Amino acid sequence: PGSAVALTGSGARIVGGGTSSAGPTTYSLEVWFKTTTTTGGKLIGFTNSQSATSSKFDRHVFMRNDGRLSFGGWTSGGTTRIITTPAAYNDGIWHHLVVTSRAGPTSRIYVDGVSRVSGATTSLSSYSGWWRFGYGSLATGGSYPSSANFNGTLDAGAAYTKERTAARVAAHYAAA
Repeated sequence: PGSAVALTGSGARIVGGGTSSAGPTTYSLEVWFKTTTTTGGKLIGFTNSQSATSSKFDRHVFMRNDGRLSFGGWTSGGTTRIITTPAAYNDGIWHHLVVTSRAGPTSRIYVDGVSRVSGATTSLSSYSGWWRFGYGSLATGGSYPSSANFNGTLDAGAAYTKERTAARVAAHYAAA
């Protein structure tokens, strides 16, 4: 699509501009993506810095090395709970991704207009920051990708301050 951004997996990213915003507890994240990566990478995340390195980071949407999509927060010293799609999406075709999360936190991952997984995710840290697309700090090891840099194409990224309904997600997918 005409406004897509190709990221090479080497630290390029798109960061929300302006002043920082208070870390949301209810929100939805949306982006179209296409990739064949086998090193994973962060698609969307919330960080306390607009620069490449942040000391606080959570609300991650990332692709694992195997192409499956995961979402969750990260807190130092706390238990990390992440939800992960059963299928892989690193097949080189465009996919529409929406993640919804609300205080609790209960989260859901939609891919191509359909809910693929839902469940409890990590309680979030409270700080002000910016949304980043394509790169950002991530925890390491376990199910985290070997690279925080997303190698693929992103389009139409958005962060909303409310939880999108299943009907709204399906409508956004169908409108493309």
